[in-house]
Amino acid sequence: MKRLNKFFFVVGSSITLAVIAMLLSRFFIPDNVGLAGGAIVMFYGLGGLIFGLALGIILIKKLQYATIKKLNYLFLLVLILVIIRIGYLISLEDKTEAPALPPKTSAAVSDYSPTNSDIPNPDVTAEVKLDRNIGIGMAKAIVSTKNTIELYKGSGGKSYSKLKFKMGKHGIEYANAPKGFNPAHNKLDYNILFFKIVDQTAGFVEAEINKDNNQTAWISKEDIRFLPWSDFLFTVHSIEPTDWENNPIRTRPERSAEPMLDINDSYILQPLKIQSEWIQVRISDQNYNAISTGWFRWKSDKELLLNYSLLS
Repeated sequence: MKRLNKFFFVVGSSITLAVIAMLLSRFFIPDNVGLAGGAIVMFYGLGGLIFGLALGIILIKKLQYATIKKLNYLFLLVLILVIIRIGYLISLEDKTEAPALPPKTSAAVSDYSPTNSDIPNPDVTAEVKLDRNIGIGMAKAIVSTKNTIELYKGSGGKSYSKLKFKMGKHGIEYANAPKGFNPAHNKLDYNILFFKIVDQTAGFVEAEINKDNNQTAWISKEDIRFLPWSDFLFTVHSIEPTDWENNPIRTRPERSAEPMLDINDSYILQPLKIQSEWIQVRISDQNYNAISTGWFRWKSDKELLLNYSLLS
C-alpha cells in the first residue's frame, strides 16, 4: 500500500504542476501569437510535468508517509477537476453549431459599425478570386460532431457517401469524407465549411465537392443552408472589385456616376446594400474607421465582378 501511495504521489505531483504551469502560461504568452498559443501552453504543461515528476521523486524520500497520504487527497481532487473540465469542454464542442446566418434578403440590410471585438484576427485570411464558373450561390454546413451530411448522386435516392465530424487532437476534424473532398472553403478550425452551389431543386442542391476537377454531389437542403450570391455576400468580411480600373467605386449605382478614384485596395469595403447588379459598400481605413460609402458593379450576366474575404 505504501508503494502505491508513493507512486500516486509522484504521478499526482506531476499532473498538478503541469496544470498549474498551463494556467500560469496565460500571463506570459503574448496576445499576438495566434494559433501558436496552444502549442506554447502545451510546452508549459510539459515543463510542469517534468518538474513535478522530479520534485515528486525527491519529496517521497523527504516527507513522512502520513504527509504523503494527505497530499494524495489533494492530488486526487485536482485530477477529478481536470477530468470534469475535459468532459465539459467535449460536451460543449458537441453542442456547438455554426452561428445563425442572417435572414435571406436581396434588399437593404441594417447598418453595421464594426467594434474592436468585430475586427477579425489579421493572421487569418480566406480570400477567394472567383472565376467565370460561378454557380448560383454558396451553402454553409454546420460543423458539429453531431451533424452528418449525406451525399447523393442525384436529387434523391440513396446516399453514396457522407460527411461526419469528430474531435481530434487539435480540434474538430473529419471522421468521414469522400476521396478528393476539396470544397470552396474548408477550414474546420474556424467552423467554416462552404460549398459552391451550381444547381438546385425543391429539396436538394448540387454542390461542388472538389473545386479542382468540379466534381459535384447532391445534398439535401435540410443538411445545409443555401445562400444565393446576393445573400452570401452579406456574410463575408469584405469585398473588392476584381478590376479597379474598369469597375471603380462610384458615388451612385450608375455607370455614368462619378468614380471615387482615391479609393483603392488599401481600404476595407464591407457590403451594405444590393440593387440589381450594383452593391453599396461602407469604405473604412485599416483601423476600421468609416470614411464614406460607395457603389460598384458586383456581377455581370456571366460572372461575378468581385473578390471577397471571409475572415479578413
